[in-house]
Amino acid sequence: MRVMVLLSAGITVAMAMVWSVAVPPSVMNLPRGRKRLRGASGHGGGREESDAQTVLSSSDFVLLVRLFIVAFRQGASIPLCLVHVSEVFDRDDELGLRGVAAALNRGVPWAAAWSMIPQRHLGCLRSLMDALESSWTQGASPIAGLESLARSRLEQEETNVEVVATQLGVRLLLPTGLCFLPAFILIGVIPSVASFAGIG
Repeated sequence: MRVMVLLSAGITVAMAMVWSVAVPPSVMNLPRGRKRLRGASGHGGGREESDAQTVLSSSDFVLLVRLFIVAFRQGASIPLCLVHVSEVFDRDDELGLRGVAAALNRGVPWAAAWSMIPQRHLGCLRSLMDALESSWTQGASPIAGLESLARSRLEQEETNVEVVATQLGVRLLLPTGLCFLPAFILIGVIPSVASFAGIG
């Protein structure tokens, strides 16, 4: 019995070591840390840091939308909102919102003004552009559309978190099962079979 216990323990340790070497943390596909713009974080950094922080996360995008809601509730116009929100959220204007505001004040058409947004940010800001367009062209209040946009993005983020949590649970359970299975067979199943065979 002692030999089987030592053998099962050795197999368990060996499988755990193989798992730790063969499956690096990157396989877990966990989301990376939040990527904030330098202007939003309130401090500068090197060029490498700036290049790594050019994409808005879902939480940052929701914050941006809510800042617009606050500005609109104060009665500000779209160009003024773009300027003030940019000064608070993105002091270096990496998103190009102040360029959009300047273009709108010059009478540039809506779509052409938003072409001032850098290409790398245009994808994540397109939904914001669409939510504000009816307010600019028809004079409608954009608050309801912005609130709906923020809610949908939060729901999407919660769904993504649930999916990642489920994947993490499965990936953590697999090595645990692989480690305990040989121990269970050697300590529980084999002695029982041997005992029944001896009785027979």
